[in-house]
Amino acid sequence: MQHRIGTSVVQIDPVSCTVIPTSNITFKTTSTEGPSESTKLATYIKDAPAGTVIAAFTSSSGESLENAADTLMSDLGVDISIFMQSTSGTASFGYNGSYAFIAQKGYVDKAVLVKSPNIDVSHKRPAYLTAALFTGIYSIQTYSCSI
Repeated sequence: MQHRIGTSVVQIDPVSCTVIPTSNITFKTTSTEGPSESTKLATYIKDAPAGTVIAAFTSSSGESLENAADTLMSDLGVDISIFMQSTSGTASFGYNGSYAFIAQKGYVDKAVLVKSPNIDVSHKRPAYLTAALFTGIYSIQTYSCSI
C-alpha cells in the first residue's frame, strides 16, 4: 500500500461514472515541496476536460496550496483559503488539517468541500465524504466535524 502525503486527486468520467486510469495522482503539498507541487495541481485541474468530476483528499498535510487556490476556486468552486491561514504551532489553521472535495469542472455550484482545519481536529476526525455517482448526476453525503 502506497503512503500518500499531500493532496491525492482522481478524475471521474461523468458519462461512464468510471475513474480515468491515468488520473490518480498525489501532489506533495507539504510545506517543503508545496509551492511547486501546488503549481502542478493547478495545471492538473486546468488540463482536465470540462465536465470531468474531480475528487480529492489530503493525507497528513496540505497546507501549501497557494499556487492552486485560485484554480481550485475558479474551475471547481472549491475554497481552500482556510488552509492559507497557517501560522506557527500545531493548533494553527491549515497545519496538518485535512479536506476532501468532489466537484465537476466548470460547474462551481456543484462543488462539495469538507474541511477539518487543523491537526487537533483532523487527527480525531479527518475530513471525508461519500459520493454516489450515476450517469448525469451525483449525490453526496458529507461528514466532518464542526470548528
